[in-house]
Amino acid sequence: MNPNMKPVVFWSVFVVVVASVLSSLVRTSPPRLPTVTYSQFLREVAEGSVASATINGGRNASPTVISLKDGRTEQTVLPGDYRLALSAMEAKLVNIKIVDSSENWRSILVNASPFLVLLALWVILMQRMQAKGKRGPAAPIV
Repeated sequence: MNPNMKPVVFWSVFVVVVASVLSSLVRTSPPRLPTVTYSQFLREVAEGSVASATINGGRNASPTVISLKDGRTEQTVLPGDYRLALSAMEAKLVNIKIVDSSENWRSILVNASPFLVLLALWVILMQRMQAKGKRGPAAPIV
């Protein structure tokens, strides 16, 4: 293979891989749901109109998808300590599902992407330095 073609092939493959990862992230994103406030959510629970809730467990705030008994679906964000919401939902017999969001492969990929880009850049620069070393030192200017 022509040595001048190696960077072109590498960058082409790199762009295709990045584009495919980004497109898979966009395609698998859930549809946007209407957002309700936390207090409105507690009111709906107290009224008995909430059928189920899926809580994406987190450290500070937890995004939650709510299914109402009339068939609508909404979303809200629960505070880090959502014991009050849990006890209210348990009292009204709401079906509660808690999902561990730390095992989500998309969040892992998004968090690791800067390091992967830096690693790719480092590999490219090391290959260039090795290629320059094989050619020998530049001729001195006289």
